[in-house]
Amino acid sequence: MEIDIALRRIGLTDGEIRVYSALFDLGETTTGRIVKNSGVSSSKVYPILDRLIGKGLVSYIRKGKIRHYKTTSPNKILEMLEKRKRKIEEQKEEISRILPLLIARENKKKSRNEASVYEGHKAVKTYYKNLLMESRKGDERLVFGARTGYPIAKGAQYFFQSFHNSCVKNGMKKKMIFNEDLRGKKSVEFFRHSPGTEVRFLPHVTISSIGVMRDGIDMLIWTKDTALLFVINSSEVARTFRNYFGILWKIARK
Repeated sequence: MEIDIALRRIGLTDGEIRVYSALFDLGETTTGRIVKNSGVSSSKVYPILDRLIGKGLVSYIRKGKIRHYKTTSPNKILEMLEKRKRKIEEQKEEISRILPLLIARENKKKSRNEASVYEGHKAVKTYYKNLLMESRKGDERLVFGARTGYPIAKGAQYFFQSFHNSCVKNGMKKKMIFNEDLRGKKSVEFFRHSPGTEVRFLPHVTISSIGVMRDGIDMLIWTKDTALLFVINSSEVARTFRNYFGILWKIARK
């Protein structure tokens, strides 16, 4: 069972695992015995054997007109994973070369006014991860109506602290306006003592936050059960909200 779980984790199908395990028990043998021992039908055993041969885990010899199959050295599993690792590295290099082109196309698209909605915790987290990847050193993010520490946002606390740390590492500056009732809360103190981050407070109660970036805004509503994120990509809208934030910043208290 432990072997089956490990083989499944490296990408082998249930059929491949059954055939591979049967060959280990049987040693060199023909398809008839493999079918009987593995429980895999004869119509499926041939393509499975071909895949295992392609992965270097099984080999065969001909005796007359009949193929006799056997497993290769278990070390071939590590060789297969190393080969897969090299292929992934090559793919990463290839994507890294075209990534600037894709980002340029994405930014060109964002130059047009457009709105998007992200629903669900996973989708919202993906948006913020992409936002981080596209940010540049010296970018400024303005956040107001922040409710970090509010009971419904507990599930988001760790993620947004991690996101904030990554923003700081990337050289992003932040100004954040929290609700006054959160003053002194441990979760807010985390941001107050973070490099490149300024925090102030206003006596308002909100369950959503608005983030302002260079060319757009995002409004987040996060609850225990789900999350909704409204995004507007517009430099003009971002400029309007930046001015509004500036007014609030002047009257907010440290």
